[in-house]
Amino acid sequence: TPWLMFTDVKVTPAGNYLISGNYNHQCLGNRDRLFIIEMDQNGEIIWWKFYPQFTHLDGLIGGIELASDDSGFYFKAFINPQQRLYKLEKNGNIQWSIPVNLNQLKATEYGLREYGDNIIIANAYYTGTFPGRLCVTSVNVKTQSINWEKNFPNNRISSVFFKREIMKIEITKSGNIAIGMSGIQNGNRPEILLLNQNGDILWNRYYTHGTAQPYAMDMEFNDMVLCDDGGFLLGGTLYDP
Repeated sequence: TPWLMFTDVKVTPAGNYLISGNYNHQCLGNRDRLFIIEMDQNGEIIWWKFYPQFTHLDGLIGGIELASDDSGFYFKAFINPQQRLYKLEKNGNIQWSIPVNLNQLKATEYGLREYGDNIIIANAYYTGTFPGRLCVTSVNVKTQSINWEKNFPNNRISSVFFKREIMKIEITKSGNIAIGMSGIQNGNRPEILLLNQNGDILWNRYYTHGTAQPYAMDMEFNDMVLCDDGGFLLGGTLYDP
């Protein structure tokens, strides 16, 4: 298992690269500290932030979402025992933060998607045992307040944070919220959860290769894009024993 791992990279409006990740603090066996680096187009470091104010154990950061109305960006982090959404200006200094996912349970993988004045956050949280459950939060970034937050305990999420997988959010043309992830349904399965703008379930589907062993193999979600006809294109990995 790596002691240093990148979790996301985004290209800024200036053409630079924002990279987020977690690292092992003082070689204690856990990737429990978080960092963000900005590099120029040649890979030279412009700045890095190790966020020394985050001195608690179990600090984890996943993805970055660029802000559409300025040169800043967002990230959500688990800083034991609380999870917060952070808004940063372009040099990585925190402008504001609010608590999200009020389950107060450890969350790792998640997706972020800004649309309009809102940002959607989806992540797994753990009740102390595997697998995880899904929590989805809508935040108004103008008022810095939660529009709604909903838990989906029937969505059993695979532990994907250290396995190259992601959780991805797309907003459809009609404004619905599509969440792609790795779920557990008789083994790992790619899954799409479709919500309306209020966070109500429209439908939830698992996908698999075949319907019976040995064809119903483990499949894991890696990416999702919206298609012009309103459908979805999924990509991932397949385990064939």
